[in-house]
Amino acid sequence: MASALSVSLTDAQRRTLLNLWCRVARADGVVADEELVRLSKLFFRLAEDVVSAAEVDRWLDEGPPPVEELLPRELAPLFLEHAQDIIVADQEIAPSEWSVVDELLATYFRAS
Repeated sequence: MASALSVSLTDAQRRTLLNLWCRVARADGVVADEELVRLSKLFFRLAEDVVSAAEVDRWLDEGPPPVEELLPRELAPLFLEHAQDIIVADQEIAPSEWSVVDELLATYFRAS
């Protein structure tokens, strides 16, 4: 699977991925400290120059804004890799978290 560091992404794609990962972290109604650690690592790898830390904090508190750009299906493995890391981070896996992942994949990833 591609890591977040090995894929070339546009600014809009990086912003969208972080938006979607914030949705995953919020899926069970609680953003655990362990999930914040995972999101922070992704933020510093991918989005620091396209999304501010304050913006991400707001997304986690209030919910992310609407997604402006659909992602290519080729980025789904990258999304899934880190969505899974976020879901298992707190060692409490809620069915709603996987439901959100399925919904995000169906809604925000376009066919090639």
